Amino acid sequence: MGVGALVLGSAECLASDLDVLGPWTGFRIGVNHAAYHVEHLDAVCTLHPELVEDWVSKREAAGFEPVPFYTHDPKGGGAIKWQPDDLSVWSGGSSSMYAGGVARYILGATRIVFAGCPLEDGRNPWREGYQKYSKYRVRWVQAKRKGYLAGFESLSGWTKDFLA
Repeated sequence: MGVGALVLGSAECLASDLDVLGPWTGFRIGVNHAAYHVEHLDAVCTLHPELVEDWVSKREAAGFEPVPFYTHDPKGGGAIKWQPDDLSVWSGGSSSMYAGGVARYILGATRIVFAGCPLEDGRNPWREGYQKYSKYRVRWVQAKRKGYLAGFESLSGWTKDFLA
């Protein structure tokens, strides 16, 4: 069996997803706000490079170990730039799908599990107002057709149904 990566999003279902999953021994990749509310991470991925410096500071203020941040277009904060050949698909599918790409192509994971990444419309505890996450689904569909999502699975929501 290959290396696994757990992609941790910021949806309210994160805690219940982790309860279902149980102990995890592979890589742990935070997405966006998970950077500063999940302690044990190996990396953080985001499509919001303008927020990296703030999240690094919040992570440090929480007493968490520093970790590398990956983004498609770093504008500060020391993020590592990863631009795959098919960037429009990977970046158009949300920061969580981008994290899946980093898990596969940078960290070498063959099994990528998403927790707290349901891509369901609604409220996010870390963002103001109603979020329309379903707008990212079209890129997930494109990525699946291209074979990019082999070995991907999710623990909740639309992504769980889609990747099953």
